Amino acid sequence: MKTEVRDADIDAIVAQSGRTPDAVLPILRKIQDTYGYLPREALRRVCEIAEITPANIAGVSTFYSRFRHRPAGRHVISMCGGTACHVKGAEPVKEAARRFLEIPSGADTDPGRLFTLTTVGCFGCCTLAPVARIDDAIQGCLTPATVGPLIRDHVARGAARFPVGEWERGNGLSRGAAEIRIGQGSCCIAGGSLQVRLALEQTVRNLGADVRVTGVGCVGMCHEAPLVEIVRDGAAPMSYARVQPEQTERLVLRHFAPRGVLSRTKTWFSSILGRLLTDDGPELFPRNSITLRDPRSCEFLGRQKRIATEHGGMMGPLDLEGYERAGGFEALKAVLARNDPGRVVEEIRDCEGAAAPAFRPGRNGPPYGRRRDATRSW
Repeated sequence: MKTEVRDADIDAIVAQSGRTPDAVLPILRKIQDTYGYLPREALRRVCEIAEITPANIAGVSTFYSRFRHRPAGRHVISMCGGTACHVKGAEPVKEAARRFLEIPSGADTDPGRLFTLTTVGCFGCCTLAPVARIDDAIQGCLTPATVGPLIRDHVARGAARFPVGEWERGNGLSRGAAEIRIGQGSCCIAGGSLQVRLALEQTVRNLGADVRVTGVGCVGMCHEAPLVEIVRDGAAPMSYARVQPEQTERLVLRHFAPRGVLSRTKTWFSSILGRLLTDDGPELFPRNSITLRDPRSCEFLGRQKRIATEHGGMMGPLDLEGYERAGGFEALKAVLARNDPGRVVEEIRDCEGAAAPAFRPGRNGPPYGRRRDATRSW
């Protein structure tokens, strides 16, 4: 984060976001992302070059608790204050973090301005409560004993930070009909799935395996995160729960053979050495492997009606090509091709009549079909 406020930086932020009062929120967000808080000099510059008044800025920046008006530390630790985390002991974890970081009582930043400790709303990782975000890295299942070492390890890694949005990038591993799917929902990320994905990609490259690694949306088994699924033509999918980065090579070799003499030779020596140094080689993955057809999994998943997460576990949320292959946009295409608004309204009315009360559209007011009929005469 920058420490010196330069007019050129603020001018660029305003040019990107807009100069009218409705741009105040994105401007403030970018300023805080740049400096870690809202410096007074930066806010004064905004008022000088934009159609935004001090009252506009004060109204927004004091309404949203996310905005800071005093400097933050170089690293920001955000503890989840949601109900599940509170019940699972988030407050003792936060107090342990405060002691570890030597933050005085009543303050949120240590005297050296290296760390800032805050409480935020729910991260959406309730099954891994208590949860915290250390800079951009989400960590789950925290305890007073583990939070300090996790912070220390994060700082030791330095700039090796992995933004949450990074999993949407291409990884160059598009060959092969087989696929290794790694869950990248919020719970999987909190469980370390981004690091597992990096390890899987590196392993596939090292072995030359004919398989692609794909980050997918919510798999629906948050309590088993990080979850990895092996999908191959002609074989039943195989899933592995709570996978760790150091297990990825053995996982890949369990399903895919290395390509090339050099890769096979290196793998053979590595497996021999691993068996000499450890005693858990053959039994590692039978302990981790799960099947979505076993009674416990079926009981958990079988009653679920997926709507927003309909294709979760099979593709990433930004994979539009995969969504189209799975039948996405078919309703939109049909409506556009038909060009008959009246028939569309009739179909919506029929669906409203057949839907269960809990899923009926417009249940907080008149059904859409009746509203549409009422407004047609206006």
